[in-house]
Amino acid sequence: RRAPGRPREEEEDNASLGSVTPRSGVDEVAAIARAKNDVGEEDPAEAARKKLKNGRMTEREITDFYATAERRALMTTGLTPARLRHPKALWNGDRPALCKLTRAGKPDSAGAWECFLSRNYTEGFKKPTAFASAPPADVLCESCGDVAWDPVRDQSSVRGKVSSSLGVWCRACLCAARGDRAGETAPEHGECVAAVNALKVVCRNALAPTKTQRGDEILWRMDKAGCPDVCRLCDRRTMETNCAYAVEECCLPRGSANPGDCCRQRVRRHDMAEHRASCDHRLVKCEHPGCDRMTQARYAVSHARLCENRPFACPNRPRCEWMGTRAGVEDHLEECLHEVIPCGFVDSFKDECAGTCAVTLPRVQMMAHKEICRYQSAVCKHCGESMALRRHGQHEATCSARFYKCPNCAQTVHKLRKVQHDGTVCPGVRVDCMYRSYGCDERVLKCDYARHHRERFDEHAVMVLRNDANKWARPASSAPGDEPSNPRPDEPEASNPTGKSDGFEVMVTRHELTRADLQRVDATSQRLSAGLDREIASAREEIARVEDEVYVDATARLALDMRRARDHMRVLVKETDDEVQAFETKLMAETLELYNDSLAMRRKAERELTVKTSLDEFVAGYERSLREVRAELGDLTREVGESTLRLSTAISPALELKDEIERTLVEGLDGLEARIANLEWRGADRAAIAWEKTQDARENFRARCKPRVRQQMRLEEKMALLEGRKFVTPDEDAALRAKNYVDSEKNPPPLAIAADEERDDAAASGDERTIPPAPGTPPEISESDGISPAGI
Repeated sequence: RRAPGRPREEEEDNASLGSVTPRSGVDEVAAIARAKNDVGEEDPAEAARKKLKNGRMTEREITDFYATAERRALMTTGLTPARLRHPKALWNGDRPALCKLTRAGKPDSAGAWECFLSRNYTEGFKKPTAFASAPPADVLCESCGDVAWDPVRDQSSVRGKVSSSLGVWCRACLCAARGDRAGETAPEHGECVAAVNALKVVCRNALAPTKTQRGDEILWRMDKAGCPDVCRLCDRRTMETNCAYAVEECCLPRGSANPGDCCRQRVRRHDMAEHRASCDHRLVKCEHPGCDRMTQARYAVSHARLCENRPFACPNRPRCEWMGTRAGVEDHLEECLHEVIPCGFVDSFKDECAGTCAVTLPRVQMMAHKEICRYQSAVCKHCGESMALRRHGQHEATCSARFYKCPNCAQTVHKLRKVQHDGTVCPGVRVDCMYRSYGCDERVLKCDYARHHRERFDEHAVMVLRNDANKWARPASSAPGDEPSNPRPDEPEASNPTGKSDGFEVMVTRHELTRADLQRVDATSQRLSAGLDREIASAREEIARVEDEVYVDATARLALDMRRARDHMRVLVKETDDEVQAFETKLMAETLELYNDSLAMRRKAERELTVKTSLDEFVAGYERSLREVRAELGDLTREVGESTLRLSTAISPALELKDEIERTLVEGLDGLEARIANLEWRGADRAAIAWEKTQDARENFRARCKPRVRQQMRLEEKMALLEGRKFVTPDEDAALRAKNYVDSEKNPPPLAIAADEERDDAAASGDERTIPPAPGTPPEISESDGISPAGI
């Protein structure tokens, strides 16, 4: 009979739970409150987890639960739980020891409509035991009112002429009522044992278990999807052994070395084949031919993507038409003609211009490039030193070991000894004869000079004598005492005392004058030649100096341009690092703000909520999510650092020429900007996800507060009545519950008022649920900005 003033909807919802009291399961009460107050839709994953936990316990888990409770009682007090509790103690949601359970649905549906759950037999067999109909009074214990477990006769009742049907006791109840000696020596009630074994019981799989929040009790209810079979108590083992409604764990894949990697989904036995056919943990063979590896279905897509036997096309398509497997693509790229490869030539000279050839071309074009590459190795033909081709010409022009072949004698001579060799050493140089002044005009080789003197000695002697005989002599007819007025031969008139002209003497005189003129011309020409040689030597020195200055200036200008380009690159890289650090700082500040908000919410919840077990679990989960976000942020930061390092390494060889440096810099900065933009979006997504989780946690927390506030209000009124020494009847308890339900709807708690205000604001704005933007969420992008949201 429904209590007066109690809402009918609440009575129907609690039909399978029994009377809901403060000691009932918190999860069920919170679920009913959320459904009635329309707090919000439950997360599908959370619903699946609750479904897995509630009503999906295996037989072994149920047996272990009751066995653990009995073992704990024996270790603590030495007595079983039946001996410790009061015979009239309530259980299963404040119900008596033999409580009636009703299945939701229509009465004419298949299977048992109601059953009577026995506490004695449930804890005794360590599995749920419910009788299909109300047990007769002759099998009920006089003390606890439940079907007697280990039934005995009360000897005092027999001696007092009392009916044997009224003398049925549980042995534990009799020990508690009459003493241990009376209970242990009481005889067994054979008729009661036979009557109990003949009673009809429902299958244990017709009942669904639910653990309370504290985990110290299991609440039982009838499952409308449970087993409909009924049999005698003595035959229940045969019926339940192969029951198709038994709950089992999937445990795929079988034989796994890691039990934590097995499927923990709990389904009924008749649905196990269908579940295992589509289970994510089942082993499936790789879809690629040649691969015999068995992987779990949830990893099949990832394995197929990374499988070594996966069909793989050359990355250089459509230029290369190679098709093979993923394992062979590396070997193919080693010989693919269209693979872009670096030149590889290195200038190992240790100076500011040293570096590596930065040209990257397809392999089919690289051979032609290497033939003309300026970084290829070349050997100096003078000293044998190996160097880059771009330095070869300059080195050969200034090589200290440079020699040349003399054209006169075919000897190899150092260039610095050319003048000395030509002047004193070379035997192939032609020189004038030393008797040239006497008339020998031959020019002979220096190696034949001695032979020439030996062979022409007679001719040279005649030339010398003839030259001396042509000189002027005093006439023989002149007196010894006469002094000539002009003894010099250049005065012909004075030289002839007789006054006669002598043609021979005039000719001799003329020859002497001509010889003097020739000697003066020869001396002048020699002086001019020496001066010309000196001017030529100074001109050559000036040319060499100018060449050195020009080379030094060109090298200095090139080094200056390279230093400027390197400084410009450092500035750009520093600016990029500053931008990345600023973004990281901003993201960390937003994350810290979210974390502080969550801490403030937790402190407020701890002040308002006495029972904070569920809140601690939520906060722990949120902290785990926050740590994951921080870990992802650290990974992104490391990726940015690695990308910056790779960018610096890639553009360092391009410092040789200014144009190549600028081109490489633009390409690197474009890639870095794209990566930074991607990181900004990913960071904003992580912040938005964390903020949404915080909002969901707030709503869940508000929903959990509401039923507890109702319970608190009802308990306060009960305590007030009890303090006034007034006993609360079941009808008054139901009236209080209905009153508190109405009062909580009219005067909700502060958190519920905040939730209702947010819902009213959302309804007024026309949206079902309006959520303010999360911190760090980027603005919406429209087509007018030149960027397509679909492209992003």
